Amino acid sequence: MDAWSLKYQGRANFVCVGCDGPDLSTAMGTRMRLNNCVNGYIFNKRDMPRWGQLGCSGFIILAAGDQQVITPKTSAFLEVEERAFRQVESILDAELSGLQSSVHPGDFVRLTGLVNAPELNDTTALVMSSADRQTGRFKVQLTDSQREIGLKEKNMVVLTQAEIDAARDGPAPS
Repeated sequence: MDAWSLKYQGRANFVCVGCDGPDLSTAMGTRMRLNNCVNGYIFNKRDMPRWGQLGCSGFIILAAGDQQVITPKTSAFLEVEERAFRQVESILDAELSGLQSSVHPGDFVRLTGLVNAPELNDTTALVMSSADRQTGRFKVQLTDSQREIGLKEKNMVVLTQAEIDAARDGPAPS
């Protein structure tokens, strides 16, 4: 987070909120060398945010000014590794440039509207990279085969957390 705070200095703020008192918050700030972002803690457990603990499980991104939630939870580092950080940067870059995209690295998506490969419609994939500047295509990895393909944003629908969980769990037993 501290590297992001320097990279986006003056354009975005980064806040680390500890959920287990001042000692853990201080230890985390020291361990992570949080010198350029706000590091605090929640004093009273009843003031705990509804969404619970994030951190390695994802980040919350708020819009500048009105502080509306842009992304309630980014992809978890524990699930998609470094793509989780690329997703945060992709969302921030899009928001700050005014060129918003609904698809970012680390998103799980359902493929739709494919004409040349209709057999892939309704399958799921993990977005691996932002759109290529020349082709406008995102690199995605099909979740069932690990095959990588390039797709345009119009051919992807970002899955909700419930849809991701359902896809992981497989069909309900009959």
